[in-house]
Amino acid sequence: EDIALMRAIPTLTVVAPCDGAESGRALAAAIAHPGPVYLRLGRTVQGSSSARKTAVARHQEHKAQPDI
Repeated sequence: EDIALMRAIPTLTVVAPCDGAESGRALAAAIAHPGPVYLRLGRTVQGSSSARKTAVARHQEHKAQPDI
């Protein structure tokens, strides 16, 4: 339902990763994407906090890298 609503917004890119590893890559891609992005993350499942920490760490690493 939420994905259908978001897809109706012009120029909005919708990303729905399926697991923690893919979520980390999707977050990096969303940051690098020049337009608006809806990053849909599913419900929290047991053990997903480590995946979330990994995604946040990757985001912080990406922000720390100088633009070339």
